Amino acid sequence: MDKGNPMLRCTICRALAYPGTNACPKCGGMELEPAADSDITLTSIISLVALTDPDAIWESRIISYADDISAGALTPLIRQLAVAFDSHAIDAIRVDDSSGAKDIMRRWHLADGVIDAIIDAYAAATGRQAMSSPTESEPQHSTDPSSADEQYELAKAYWFGQGVRRDDRQAAYWFEKAAEQGHRGAQYSAGWMHQHGRGVPQDYAKAASWYRKAAEQDQPFAQRNLGMLYEQGRGVEQDYRQAAYWFERSLHWNDPVSQCHLGTLYHNGQGVPQDDRQAVELYRKAAERNFADAQSNLGAMYEHGWGVERNLSRATYWYGKALDLYRKSAERGIPSAQRGLGRMYQEGRGVPQDIRQAVMWYRKAAEQGDEEAKQQLKRIEADQ
Repeated sequence: MDKGNPMLRCTICRALAYPGTNACPKCGGMELEPAADSDITLTSIISLVALTDPDAIWESRIISYADDISAGALTPLIRQLAVAFDSHAIDAIRVDDSSGAKDIMRRWHLADGVIDAIIDAYAAATGRQAMSSPTESEPQHSTDPSSADEQYELAKAYWFGQGVRRDDRQAAYWFEKAAEQGHRGAQYSAGWMHQHGRGVPQDYAKAASWYRKAAEQDQPFAQRNLGMLYEQGRGVEQDYRQAAYWFERSLHWNDPVSQCHLGTLYHNGQGVPQDDRQAVELYRKAAERNFADAQSNLGAMYEHGWGVERNLSRATYWYGKALDLYRKSAERGIPSAQRGLGRMYQEGRGVPQDIRQAVMWYRKAAEQGDEEAKQQLKRIEADQ
């Protein structure tokens, strides 16, 4: 982000655009105006979302930040904290704390001070204890909230364990109540609960339904997750065009996961015209946000000369970046990283091909419920 010039907002569809942009990245409109600090902060905060598999609690907390920012509950000072993250300092970050929160920080590759400052400022601005521990006391909410906002707050209290013991069933119940009244954050959360079977039976069709409602209200995580369901054919009929459409919709939030998945669709010519140059561009953007899957894919593009001049030194560089991230996260038990490391061994990306190692890492991920790892194990077994 160019910190010397203001972000821009489209006067037609209200999407954000970077300084120097001549047209809206969403609707193509030419009428752009300086964005408000709260708008800039929203984009900055969203860009801090986990760069591997997002942790549910922390992703939900980020959504809370975004909602409160949009409502004007946070001061413009947060913008300075949000954009303070320096991607060039990633390699210098070393965190040895083993707490769950620190694990998520590692996965974000954020400096401790930035995260702590955002959390502290959020708590101060909203009068909440953002990192409070679960207790058995009564929640500070109406016993029978009727408004969508109150229901959403109660759901978050149960989900985060703020003022009450954490209770997935109660969280899911109140998320769905608020979602039924059109609350986009609750619609996303209800979709996530159904997708992952948290507090409710796992149901991909219901997840897709709630994600769609939130996505149509421009909720970026819902757009990305709905795209992934279409890509995988879970809860909906597999439809690469729809997957590409929703990934495209979420691109103006600079989401590296969507960038990477859309890049793969372009590489494979699924739902969009086959275009390796476009794939490389999308992979590069996500890789520069330190998303390991994109780094691995970008390495493969350089290795094989797909969409870019063949360059083995660049391939080795990006493979090395991906391997480093995968190993660190895989050793901490993060299933998406275990799956990614398995793929590196299976395909010989940056390491000698080793099917035994691939199976070992896929199995670790599969044991934690990773569906893609389960599918990879089935494919390997079928080939043997």
